This record gives sequence, structure tokens and C-alpha cells, in this order.
Amino acid sequence: MLLDGVLAEHRSVTRTRLDRALGSLEKRDWEQAAIHFDEFRRACEEHMDVEEREMFPALDERLGERSGTAGLLADHKRFRQMTAYIAACIDLHDAEAAAFALKRFGEQFEAHDMREEWVLFPMCERLLPPEQIAKLRAALAHAEELH
Repeated sequence: MLLDGVLAEHRSVTRTRLDRALGSLEKRDWEQAAIHFDEFRRACEEHMDVEEREMFPALDERLGERSGTAGLLADHKRFRQMTAYIAACIDLHDAEAAAFALKRFGEQFEAHDMREEWVLFPMCERLLPPEQIAKLRAALAHAEELH
């Protein structure tokens, strides 16, 4: 399976987790909302951590500033800020704010993933050696299995 297959799985699993969290918020089931959002958040974090640890440095090494990773890192920072905000909204039992922010997060995260699928992952497959691609694919697949 190439990297885009791993990303397709990531997007599917992420959408399912996001929908579970939103469903719990709609029901105002705060315990389940916290659990489902935490699962969603941890999976997103792990995925971003793998990219930051395995993929971005390899591309930066080969392409320098042209790698495009600076924009993706900025996205990751914003996503972490957004998930902290959403968690606080859930803790405060503010379903409307949490659901609104989670929906916006989902839209932005999906757009981010599409950039990775159409630009970053093909770039990796062209520039990185096969053993590094295999390692990256395994790390990304493992991140999905953790949560």
C-alpha cells in the first residue's frame, strides 16, 4: 500500500471519530463526548507527530525551504490550539461552541489531509528511498491502530 492508501484510511477513521464526538455533543452526553473527543484528538496528535518526526525532516533535508513543511507545521500548531479550545468547551459543557469548533476543525483538517495526499505524499514517494517510505507508511499505519 502506498502512502495515499494510509492517508485514505486515516481520513476514514478520523471522520468516524469526529462523527462520534459530534453525536455525543448533540446528545449532551458529556462523559461520552469527552471520551470520543479524546480518542479523536489523540489519533490526530499521533498522526501529526509521525509526520513531524518521520516525514518533514526527510523532506526538509532534501528540499530545504521548498519542502512546504513550514505551512503544514503551522497547520499542526493551529490544530493543537483548536483541539485545546474544543476540550475546554467540552469541560465547560458548552455543546454549541464545541460542536461549531469541531466542525470547523474537521473541515480544516480534511483540507490539510488533501494537501498531503495530492502534494506531500507524492513528493515523498518521488524523493525518499523505498526503505524510508516503508518506515513512514508503517509509522502512519501504526498511529491509526493505537487509538
